[in-house]
Amino acid sequence: MTAQSTTTADIAVWMLEQVKREGILYQADAAYEIEENFGTEFVYDNDSGGVSIQRDVLDVFRSISEEIVVWERPEKAWRLREAGDGPGRLAE
Repeated sequence: MTAQSTTTADIAVWMLEQVKREGILYQADAAYEIEENFGTEFVYDNDSGGVSIQRDVLDVFRSISEEIVVWERPEKAWRLREAGDGPGRLAE
């Protein structure tokens, strides 16, 4: 897949594959890898001077992963949903 043919859906699928394979995906690591491997159009410089993932990528990622992935706010990472997690996106 070339950078020109990569879509937001491709990035979202890649993110989901990373979570499935590793069990967790840290936001900062994902943003860096997306920028390096797929292009700067999928990330932006945030107010803190770091790199963040574009909202449209995150929207697609959420839509394809909502049932199996939760967000760990303190870790700033997505992880696979566990039996004790309640409904919704945030980990408990």
